[in-house]
Amino acid sequence: MASQGWKDAIDARLRAEHGGLTGVGRRAIALVNPTPYPVAMSSLGYQTVYRLLNALPDTVAERAFLPEGADAPLCTYESRRPVSDLAVLAFSVAYELELGGLFECLRRAGVPPLAAERGPRHPWVVVGGPLSYADPRPLAPFADVVVLGEAEAQLAPLVDQLFAGGERAATLRALAERGF
Repeated sequence: MASQGWKDAIDARLRAEHGGLTGVGRRAIALVNPTPYPVAMSSLGYQTVYRLLNALPDTVAERAFLPEGADAPLCTYESRRPVSDLAVLAFSVAYELELGGLFECLRRAGVPPLAAERGPRHPWVVVGGPLSYADPRPLAPFADVVVLGEAEAQLAPLVDQLFAGGERAATLRALAERGF
């Protein structure tokens, strides 16, 4: 059954992994890489952010990757939930050619690609990675928040602000005041 094939592929990959993380937390984040699993998991930066997010109090990060099958939805690997069910979609984008994968991931998640078209019912779209500090301009129309530079020191205040419960415009102002 084609619709089951993507679940079987995820199960097989998870069985082959070593050092996978699982957690429980009210602050759920989909850490999305807009490339297929084998490419994404070769990124030490992606793996580092995954580990650091899961180390934050009351926070769980679940991984998602550009689906390889035409019928595969964009779901997290850890719980198989649609990424749109999580409050934050955090993308790691390495270079401009990955923007097509970003758009495809947003399409499969049912999230408008342009930040200006999103409302309070949509998850936050946060974009970081090597492209964000090389040239963040291509990301700006598509991200609610762009993380510039190394993410390690910025993750805790970013996550705290995104989950503080304020209105979208107030949260964006508070993040802008913090340099996001």
